Amino acid sequence: QIEVRIPAKLSGDPKLVAAMCAPSDTYEGNIHAQNVEKLFKVSYEDQQLPSFNKDLKTRAKNYLFGALYLSEGQEVKTVIEQQLLQDGTLDADIPSLKEIHNGIMTLREIYSVLFDEWVPAALEACRNRGGWEYTLYGRPSYIPDILSSDPYLRKHAERQCISRKIQGTAADIIRFAMIEVDKYCK
Repeated sequence: QIEVRIPAKLSGDPKLVAAMCAPSDTYEGNIHAQNVEKLFKVSYEDQQLPSFNKDLKTRAKNYLFGALYLSEGQEVKTVIEQQLLQDGTLDADIPSLKEIHNGIMTLREIYSVLFDEWVPAALEACRNRGGWEYTLYGRPSYIPDILSSDPYLRKHAERQCISRKIQGTAADIIRFAMIEVDKYCK
């Protein structure tokens, strides 16, 4: 859940923060189960039944990560197609691009502080720094196309900006943890 914890911390979105602070084995602490309930109207109790279609949880996770990384849906559709091809236990239809897009938009509404406040502020800050983005620990990335007048290049750069902020910070945390584990093992 590191890629959900980081945007919760950075944005302060109360719904994300609450889920990240609650025990993960409870409804309150299971962000993906909450999203299944919101997206597909399947209660948490029904999600615990053996008959529950686990594909819905896979979809909810992918929709959330699609939302986090500013996808309009096509990237999520590709990931779901690959997962279905690779995992013989998933037995589901591939959702339409419209369904995926609607799911992403629903999650953007639910986590409005993250998507309506933090994301625009993060993109504007990157623009104001001339295309430089930094992880939470200060590691830089240069994303010059965030200043492009070409909407395709700019949108791609915006996805890179948010991705580098979240995934770059996750990589920093993991790197620091590996160093500490190595010290401990010695």
